[in-house]
Amino acid sequence: MSDFRPPKGTRDVIYEDAYVRRRAIERLREHFLRFGFGDFDTPAIEHLETLEAKSGPEVAEQIYCFDDKAGRRLGLVFEFTASLGRVAATHPDLQLPFKRYQIGKVWRYEAPQSNRYREFYQADVDILGPTTMDCEVEILTVVAHVLRDFGVPDFRFILNNRKILQSQLRVAGFADPEAQATVLRGLDKLDKIGEAAVREYILARGVDADSYERLMALVPERGGNEAVLTALQASLASDEGGLEGVQELRDILDLAQRSGLGAPIEIAPLLVRGLDYYTGPIFEVRSPALGDVSFGGGGRYDTLTEAFGGRPIGAAGFAFGVDRLVTILTQQGLVPPAKCEARVMVAVRTPALAAEALSVANRVREAGVPTFQYVGAAKLGKQLAFAERMGFPFVVVIAEDEIAAGMARVKSMEAREETDVPLDQVGEHLRARLG
Repeated sequence: MSDFRPPKGTRDVIYEDAYVRRRAIERLREHFLRFGFGDFDTPAIEHLETLEAKSGPEVAEQIYCFDDKAGRRLGLVFEFTASLGRVAATHPDLQLPFKRYQIGKVWRYEAPQSNRYREFYQADVDILGPTTMDCEVEILTVVAHVLRDFGVPDFRFILNNRKILQSQLRVAGFADPEAQATVLRGLDKLDKIGEAAVREYILARGVDADSYERLMALVPERGGNEAVLTALQASLASDEGGLEGVQELRDILDLAQRSGLGAPIEIAPLLVRGLDYYTGPIFEVRSPALGDVSFGGGGRYDTLTEAFGGRPIGAAGFAFGVDRLVTILTQQGLVPPAKCEARVMVAVRTPALAAEALSVANRVREAGVPTFQYVGAAKLGKQLAFAERMGFPFVVVIAEDEIAAGMARVKSMEAREETDVPLDQVGEHLRARLG
């Protein structure tokens, strides 16, 4: 027997959920445009080698890939940054600094979990060109504005630097790049599987236990940012790259404080983020009040364009997991759900009045009021019951006597009252009542 359900890890999004997602995307776009991030779009499919460039082996295994009819090896995009790197490398005429946003679907073959799917929406903002930390603070600022607008409570940014992590690996004695990558992949699982399981994962892949213990001894306890940075500066005093990473974090904290970011930033010494293209500061945003899950993150990736043959340029970005954000907004009632954007429904007493009803619906729309035209031959009672279920505040009932008198009957579904309104005034009447 055929199974016509959506593939595992995907879902149908209908009415209320689709409305909340759309409203969330619209508000994200409004904020991105307000900050000067321009429209940007890239294909949903890329050459597989484009997607695999600096993504890391575990991420590469999650790419949906296939051969097209000409035998080309292609894949569905699992995030937008690789495509942006390709565009930047192949369009050297881009005006820098280049600020863009992109919102759309991406695909990743991984185990579905609560609020995590194999097909999901992502919303990115990126800045190309500068290597200065004001890029990071600009990105954190737009994220903070978005979350405050949505009413997300008690959010905070957690921050680390890949330069610090790489420095700690070197100081601990990890000279082999593959061993370094193994350790970072393991540490990236810390929040999911815990410290003991991370240690087991890393050692099971041939990493030297003494070197691992030396590495963990270099990781300061979480605490005040200044205490953490001071400890890092002392433990990495012999490594220029590590000291550079510490200074970059200091610069971000200073710029954020002096510019009025207005959101707490916590240095998290074990934050890794899995993608291999990160080269500097990395960050996530979390809300303890909402379970302390990460619903967005990003970082600096200054060498990605070089992977596609382009000139080296600075680059930093952030990606919202839109579906996770939508789930949070829905659960917390931060975006009121609705089944339909229309605020008015036009109903008919008899199907013979369909033409008149269509004409009235157009009049109401011309007044700027989103209007749902009930189509079909249902009795009026069934139409009104439908309007009740859909949550329309008003129903315009088209009936023979009212039409003959040049009137339409406007029914308030909440107040349970009816008003006869001249046909040429019904749109303005409803717009006024809806505010």
